[in-house]
Amino acid sequence: MEQGTVMRSLRSLIGAIVGLGWITSLAAAPNLSMSDYQVALRRGRQAVSESAFVDAVTQFEAALRARPNDPVALSELGFAALQAGDLVRARTATESALATTKDRALLAASLYNLGRIAEATDDRNAAVAAYRRSLTLRKSAEVTGRLAALDPSTPAAVPLSVAPIQGPFASLDAFCKRARREATAFCPAPFSTGNDYFALQETLTSPPPPMQSVRVVSIRPHNDTVNDCHLLVQTGSGFYSLGLLSENGCAPRELTVQSMGSARSPAVMLRLITQPATVLSDEPSARWVGHYQEWLYVCALDAKQKPACVGPIDLGRVQQHAVHALKPGESPEWDYRRRPVIDGNGTLRIEPEGWKPGEPLPSSAHLGSHALKLWAK
Repeated sequence: MEQGTVMRSLRSLIGAIVGLGWITSLAAAPNLSMSDYQVALRRGRQAVSESAFVDAVTQFEAALRARPNDPVALSELGFAALQAGDLVRARTATESALATTKDRALLAASLYNLGRIAEATDDRNAAVAAYRRSLTLRKSAEVTGRLAALDPSTPAAVPLSVAPIQGPFASLDAFCKRARREATAFCPAPFSTGNDYFALQETLTSPPPPMQSVRVVSIRPHNDTVNDCHLLVQTGSGFYSLGLLSENGCAPRELTVQSMGSARSPAVMLRLITQPATVLSDEPSARWVGHYQEWLYVCALDAKQKPACVGPIDLGRVQQHAVHALKPGESPEWDYRRRPVIDGNGTLRIEPEGWKPGEPLPSSAHLGSHALKLWAK
């Protein structure tokens, strides 16, 4: 994770830990110790934002000397001690914070800390219980994401919505003209795999009826360097188009069909790789770098036999990788991966792949269970 992202995440977590409890605690404090407490608390938070967790522990302990048994300082000490690797101190401080406050926001944050401590000690059941208790007090995408990583049946923090789709187009030529409003010569049909401005990227060998064809195509208009990618689904009514993420082009990784039982039409799953790229500097010799990103789209025919799709869903990322340094057939080291699992009941689960409890969990918004609404009437 980039340093800026880490810093922002830590600041957000600090804010979550403090909540309204800090204001309440300050109001009740004796004036004599107010200054020492505030200074130590501020220095501790600053140390956390700089990832200086040992220093943060020292400062939060100083805050507790100024105001013994203060639940805010105890909660923040628990988090700092966890990050510093002192799990015994982290658990003691966190349990003390839980025992000395009735503030819902502070309780929720302390229960989150307790879940993180349980993860670090390989106690999955205790972590799940702490996260569930935390969520009964306050909604949190961070807590939901970590709970979903441990229990993929957990409803995801961010539900999937049906993506807008265009069509039907009477023909490929009609879609082509609408897609870029260019002359037909720039978008020839039938498709080719050469250097034409309209190229077929992938096609589904045996589309599930009543789908007649499913294709991934990319369009690059004349004198343009950006490819637009589309998923084209053909039915008896014509061609429907879903615009795909296509930063600097797209490369379909997998296009498959998933049976959904007799009550629903089959689902089509598309896993897509994009390669956004940027220049490191303005110098002529500057190297182009970028990252690989994998996305998931899921489509099916609704009750009116019109395609309905959800996506894009983040499945993995490699940050700031020298794209052109890869050898043929070489795969980059992914920063994180996600595994999609879909069942015959219309439920999609997004699970972490290669992740261990206690580790950082970037891009967790879609982790967990999604009840797909592709077949709604």
